[in-house]
Amino acid sequence: LQNGAEVNTAKENANFIYQYLTDPSSRTDKSLQQYNLTNDAIYSIMGSIRSEAGPSFSPSSREEGDSQKGYGLFQLTTKRHTDGLEAYKASQGLTGDSIEADLGYFLTTVLNPTQAHRTHIGGTNLSTLKSLFTTQREDINTDMLTRELTNRWFKPQTYVDRETNPEAHEENQIRRIDNVGVVIKEFGDRIFNPRR
Repeated sequence: LQNGAEVNTAKENANFIYQYLTDPSSRTDKSLQQYNLTNDAIYSIMGSIRSEAGPSFSPSSREEGDSQKGYGLFQLTTKRHTDGLEAYKASQGLTGDSIEADLGYFLTTVLNPTQAHRTHIGGTNLSTLKSLFTTQREDINTDMLTRELTNRWFKPQTYVDRETNPEAHEENQIRRIDNVGVVIKEFGDRIFNPRR
């Protein structure tokens, strides 16, 4: 399951994502092989993917609901993200929907300080996420990471509307944190000591 290979079942998709996040040598993008993610970051990313793409963990997932614009593991909707993903795929020789492209784009925006699209997304937010994803500290846990990831990278509509409807944004974040819990139950025997 490498080099953009098609995977079909939710379990295969989740396992591919898990391997990509936990084993830097499995990443074909050489610029990402130098970065190790903390266990809590891996859980938070996988829980966020489950929140966005659903339990299929499919890079072909399409957004349901009003806009139906979002697609992929991260349900990209903004022009900045969709253009960034296409540019990333071109730079890596990837085509079509693939877990490798979606994860590579996501990680390069967060981890690679020379990646051009960082300035369009918010370089300070991404630098903060990079530090949180790669630093093991007692005060960093999956709940905090999931909230930071939601507010600094995903920025869903509930985030945009958080001043006028803070309850909806909190519900969204709780749903995402609950999805992290589902991932911890599924993969908890593989990663030691997730902290919530």
